[in-house]
Amino acid sequence: MRTIQALVAAVATVGCTSSKGTSDTDSGKSDFASKEFDCVVVEVLDSNILEEGLGSIYDYDSDGFPGADEDSVTVSLGKSDLSVIESKMILSIGQLSIGLHDAKDVVKSVSETGVISWRGQQAPEEPTEFNPEPAVPPMWRVRIFRPLGVGWVQTEATDGTLTDVAKIDCRKGVARPDFDALE
Repeated sequence: MRTIQALVAAVATVGCTSSKGTSDTDSGKSDFASKEFDCVVVEVLDSNILEEGLGSIYDYDSDGFPGADEDSVTVSLGKSDLSVIESKMILSIGQLSIGLHDAKDVVKSVSETGVISWRGQQAPEEPTEFNPEPAVPPMWRVRIFRPLGVGWVQTEATDGTLTDVAKIDCRKGVARPDFDALE
């Protein structure tokens, strides 16, 4: 029987997969701010926040059909010319994209030992005659634990309290559903 230490040592060699298909250990860098990632959602813990906009790759019915939309099962961060914010980063959490539509969106790295950590928040809506005090969009936090390559999607309250929304897996080689095969 393998011990916990042996299991952690085995998993530690996997690393976290970047959107370029390389692991953190390939680059030898420790600069969390430069990391891009592409993860799959393995469990949704709070489906009220994004409703159908966030789903798990393990959500399927008894006939094998996915219960989640193809574009709702991934969490990613990457540079893009389509981004409208200064950093050119887009943080995607399921069907939610931060940094794509409004220059007031926020996508920034957070310094945390042993964790690739990013915050993202959509710009609040402008007040209107019919909605003079629009709700402030939630601050999202994506935390990937190195070297395991798994993590959390959370919302962060103004007092710093984190609420777990989903578990993610960012390891290289994690199988993704083939939605095209269902057609």
